[in-house]
Formats: sequence, structure tokens, C-alpha cells
Amino acid sequence: MISAAEVWLAFLALFAAIMLVRDLRAHPASAPEPDLRPIPAYDTIRGSMAIAAEEGLPIHLSLGTAGIADPFAMETVAALSTLEFLSEQAAMTANLPLVSTASPTTLVLAQEVLSRPFRARAQMAEFDPLSVRFIGGAGDASGVAYAAGVIDLLDHRYVSANFMQGRFGDEYLLMGEVGARNNIVQVAGTANVDALPAMLVTAGDVLIGEDVFAAGAYLLRAPWHLAGLSAQDSARWLIAGAGLALVALKTLGFLP
Repeated sequence: MISAAEVWLAFLALFAAIMLVRDLRAHPASAPEPDLRPIPAYDTIRGSMAIAAEEGLPIHLSLGTAGIADPFAMETVAALSTLEFLSEQAAMTANLPLVSTASPTTLVLAQEVLSRPFRARAQMAEFDPLSVRFIGGAGDASGVAYAAGVIDLLDHRYVSANFMQGRFGDEYLLMGEVGARNNIVQVAGTANVDALPAMLVTAGDVLIGEDVFAAGAYLLRAPWHLAGLSAQDSARWLIAGAGLALVALKTLGFLP
């Protein structure tokens, strides 16, 4: 009898193989990029830095409340892909985004991601480590403390846009309402269904569920990110096909 762990291990191996094949096929310079469905939120993010540079205002990027060692770390990692894109743009425009997080572990990683393009161009004198800020508290009050800090930031420091990606709970409504009241361009995204209703009523563009994890493919366009997105689509079709096959076999009496 095959155990559930063995089934998941086989599926993981198949997913890794599909991703590797997709990555190898994407590496030649002549290889066409996959046709991605439009996601307006990423179009807004992509054009934000040019507008911010013209206005002379920073962009605020919230990385949420989760750390890189938390159960919801993948949402934070996806948000860091957006930061990587913005940092590349900032190195060319000298207009650094203002980044906030409620996790000290994410703070360190965010500083590294934001400084990387400046270090590669030997422009570290233009990098301000205070562009990444830790705002938070301890225990159950950390989300509320973070919301209070972001509210103060949005109310007293002008920003060109407010991007909020990562793990958010009910505290998002406090922050999103302030951004909407101040007529700030907002993009929000999370995999937490509890926060999505508040995002839909306060943000102009919303990344729902798995759209959050596509940031690397849509913004960075790196072959590995594109391969991962393509492998996810392939795995989704495989799961759907396997489910239909099992239903058909059960209906026809081939399975007990």
C-alpha cells in the first residue's frame, strides 16, 4: 500500500523535474517568454518608479507581519521579489523606496535586497539603510503596533504609492483605510482570505492568493521564476487530470 508521504514525494519530484525542464528551455536568448495572463497590479508596480522619480516622492512597500522563519514565510519571500524589482529601479533613479516590516528577521534580509544593486554598481554612498524600517511589537499586539506605525508614516510622510504585499490580518484595514483616505495609489496582496475583503475595498489593485507568488515572474522576468510559474500551471493540470481519471475509474467500477 502506497502511503500519502510517498505520493507527495513522487509529486514533488515530478514538479521539480518539470521546473528544471522549463528552466533549461528558457535559458537560450532566442527562447520566447511564456505568455502570461495580464495582472493589473503588477503593471501598476512596474510603472510606479518612473512616476515616483518625477514626483520626487518615495514609494512605500510593506512586507507584512511575517518573518522569514514563520509558517507564512513564503508570502514574505514573494514580497521580497517586488522589493528586488524596486531596488533595481531605485539604483538607476536614486529614489529609494521606503520599506517597512513587522519582523526583525525580514528587516535584515530586506536591507540586503535593497542594497544589492547599489553594491553591484559601487554606489553604496547613495544607499540609506534607514530606508528599511522595523515597526512592531511583541506577541499578539505586534500586528496592531505595526499598523499604528504604518498609519503614522502614511499620514505624516508623503509617498507616491503604497504597496502592501505579504502576510496581513485584520490590522490591514487600519492601514488601507488611511491610504485610501489620503488618495494614495495602493496595491495590496496576501494569501490570507481574512484580509482580502478589506483589500478589495481600499486598494485600487489586489493580488489574490496565488497571484502574490507570481511577483518574481511578472516583475523580474528571470528564467527560474518563469519556469516555476509554468511548472505550477503544469502541476495544476496534472492534478485536475488525475482527479478526473480517478472519478471515471470509480464510476466505471474499476476501483473499489
